[in-house]
Order: sequence, then C-alpha cells, then structure tokens
Amino acid sequence: MERILLGLLPFWDPQIPPLGIACLKGYLQNKGFVVRGKDVNLEVEFRELHDAYFAILERNIPKEKVGNLFNIGNQVIRNHMMAHLNNTGRKKYFELLDIVIERTFYCRVDLARLVELDDIVTEFYLRLEHYLLSLLKEEKPTVLGLTVYGDTLPASVFAFRLAKKHFPSMKTVMGGGIFADQFAPGSPNLDYFVQREGKYIDKIIVGEGELMMGKWLLGELGNGKKMVGLTDIGNLTLDVDLAEIPDFSDFDLQYYPYLAHYGARSCPFQCKFCSETINWGKYRKKIVRRTVEEFIELYRRHSYQVFLMTDSTLNPIISHLAGEFIESGVSIYWDG
Repeated sequence: MERILLGLLPFWDPQIPPLGIACLKGYLQNKGFVVRGKDVNLEVEFRELHDAYFAILERNIPKEKVGNLFNIGNQVIRNHMMAHLNNTGRKKYFELLDIVIERTFYCRVDLARLVELDDIVTEFYLRLEHYLLSLLKEEKPTVLGLTVYGDTLPASVFAFRLAKKHFPSMKTVMGGGIFADQFAPGSPNLDYFVQREGKYIDKIIVGEGELMMGKWLLGELGNGKKMVGLTDIGNLTLDVDLAEIPDFSDFDLQYYPYLAHYGARSCPFQCKFCSETINWGKYRKKIVRRTVEEFIELYRRHSYQVFLMTDSTLNPIISHLAGEFIESGVSIYWDG
C-alpha cells in the first residue's frame, strides 16, 4: 500500500490550516492508504528568512511607495525565488531582480541591496534542501503530493526537482489553488509550466482532488495524460454528504486564527468564465444538520470555536445554517 506525504511549502500567508490536505487525508485514509500531512510553511527556520527579506524591502522602499508591503511584497519574493531557480547568468539575473522591484514598487534599489536579498533566497533553498531530504528519508513516502498556490510555486518546483533527483521511483503529484488563477486551464502559463517541469511531476490534478487522486493511486485513471481534470473521470464529483470530516491532526493549529470547514462546494451560478465550475464541477450542498454536526465534532477535537468557511458563496446556505446552529445550542462562530 502506498505511503503518501502531502505537503504545503513556504511561503503562504493563510488564516486557516491547509484544508485541502486535511480533506484529502480524511478521504485517502478511509481507502486504506497511509497518509501524513506536513505544513512546512510554518517552520520557523523559513519564516525567519521571510521576515528578514521583508525587513530589507521595508528599509529600502520609500514610505510613500511601500503600500501594503506584506501583500504586494509577496509578488517580489515569489518572482525572485522563481528567477533564482532558473538563473543562467549573474548580469541578466540581477537586471531581472531590479525590474521585479521597480515594477512592483515603482522605485529602484541599489545592487548591494539586491545582493542582500539574494543571499536570503540562496540560504532559503539551502535550508529547504536539507529539510526536505531529512523529511523524505524519515517518512519514506512512495508518493509526494504538494498543494500549490502562486506564492508557494517556487518552493514546490524545487521540491519536485529534488525528489526526482534523489528518489526517482517516488511518485509525485501536484494540485491546489494555483489552477484557479495563475495556471487556469487553457492558459499559456500552464502549458509552459507542464512543458518545462512535467518531467519532475508524475500527475497534475486540476480541481477537486479526492476522486481523481484516489483513482490515480489505484491505477483506475486509465490514461497516460500528465494533467487530469474532472472531465477525465466523467465529471464525477464527491458526494459531500458522505465525505469524511477533514483531518487536521498533523498540523500545529495554534498558529492559525481560524479552523476551516465548508458547507458546499462549487457555485450555484456556474458562470462559464469562473474557475469554480472547472475546479469543483456541479454545485453541491451538504445536509445542513450534518454540516453543523461536523463543526461541533471539529470543535470538540481541536477546541476551536472560530471557523472560516471556504464556500465560494454562503448565500444559498447561510439562513438554514444559522438556524441549525442556534438550535444546537453550541457556541461556534463562523465567517466566510
């Protein structure tokens, strides 16, 4: 039986622990797989480098141009980290870093500051390599799955390359929210990424992952496609009323202000331009009583009363859900 390691890598600034991994773990464990989740994004040795990088930006960007540093600055560190992975020459590399900062903050920083920033990114990858090799040797997974967002893409690419270099027989799989924006299906960005990085990733799963990953692990997908979506499984979607409760047991929840859950998947409006339809398929609501019972169970397991719901829209369920919570008599607070 496969041993599966599911991970989220730096840098992501969420309010909730990795719900996608928690849902996948609950589903795959019920199928008999051994699953471990790892929230690498929380590790102090990486967060301190993140803070050092932003401290340099803050000291060197004029006050009137700094804006929301910890929002737009994410674009700088993300693009810097990706450029570092693909660096083919010092001169062009530092010219690119200069352009990245100038087009984000509309100002220039001197070469010495660019070198300081680059030293931090170099140190990040050295630490990440040591961390990942130690983790993979300890966990001995047969499958490495990463949930990827725009800001975690560089570290995830690095991890996939590293895994295939040192453990070539290990299966690698990628999913996550990046397919709702930067890598929307049909975009040239996604096509270029698959062409360039596909040799390090055995399967790319676009959209709701439980059924697709389960079928892939069991050899039931029946095709050699690198990238799969809902159409590859006949547009089958998970019955959310039978879905396992998210398993957050591998995560250190104290660092998150909210716990996460959902009462529905996809969106009832099914607009053609929106990624919700591509990622989640048809709209499905949970039985309201079951939803509330799951919230109460998560509250009892983890002592969290404050939840952030990840539904694309709460309008179709909010009144009934509120009424059911009132009837339950349990003090749980939720937002979305």
